Amino acid sequence: MKSLINKSLARRKGLILIERTDFDPPAAETALKRIGLLADPKGELTKSDREHRAIAKTISVLNDIRRGLGLEPIRLDPTHIHVQGECAFAQQWPNHGQAFMTCGHVYLPRLILFVYSLQYLTHEMTHLSSFQAAIDPECDKDRAIVSMRNGLSTFVDCAPFAGDAFRDLNEAVTEIIAAEIRCRIAAETDLVEPEFAEGLVRGHPCPVQVRLAEGLIEFVGDYIGANESRRLLLTDYFEQTDTFLSKLSEIDKDAVGRLEIMATNAEALAVAQDLGLDDAVADIERLRLIRRRR
Repeated sequence: MKSLINKSLARRKGLILIERTDFDPPAAETALKRIGLLADPKGELTKSDREHRAIAKTISVLNDIRRGLGLEPIRLDPTHIHVQGECAFAQQWPNHGQAFMTCGHVYLPRLILFVYSLQYLTHEMTHLSSFQAAIDPECDKDRAIVSMRNGLSTFVDCAPFAGDAFRDLNEAVTEIIAAEIRCRIAAETDLVEPEFAEGLVRGHPCPVQVRLAEGLIEFVGDYIGANESRRLLLTDYFEQTDTFLSKLSEIDKDAVGRLEIMATNAEALAVAQDLGLDDAVADIERLRLIRRRR
């Protein structure tokens, strides 16, 4: 799992390599737009000073986290972050929820409360920081993706949005990293008003999966130490390695297979139950009960 595809081989085959927001060759973005993998957002807004500061701070914290893991800093291009009005975003991307990242670009709406925009921005930029892809520009949109990795989620030789493995685990780890970014933003900047700071830090788009991932860190941590367990999982996320999952498989040979296909909150609960993650089970059941009451 250490590499999507041999880079020299990919270049000889004429594939476009995307690593986070570094495109190679230079004409890659034009080719991606031609085959429909990238689109020009309609009514893109000029970023405000606060949005620019939020993007810069997110990049800074992401690199601080990487350095803490012993990894090199990365370059993320702020021009690959696209902001639209809320209505324009909903009209152009009706199937994408509140924000999304694709092929090295982030698309998000400018919401009335900046704290909500910041939650989505930090989550999608974390996705962006772990993105890699090899794309055949001679194929149509549905066949162009040769291989793609977004953190722990993997596509190989398939349409870009179908059949991805470890999707929910990937979302959870993305959110764990994004929550750390938000804590730093709340503590070190004036980007959010004090009355919204707690809501910023606690905002989890996927709380059930986050609690399962935290339980997995604790589970593996019982064998190798909590700090080392977390370090391995986050390093795997950024570097496309599989050390954490290999360690988990050594402890429970069936666990990785269940995580690979997990796609619902009920399945996340079942994994936690199978692994005996009692605290995570209790938290997940509580979260599911809260959601049913709503």
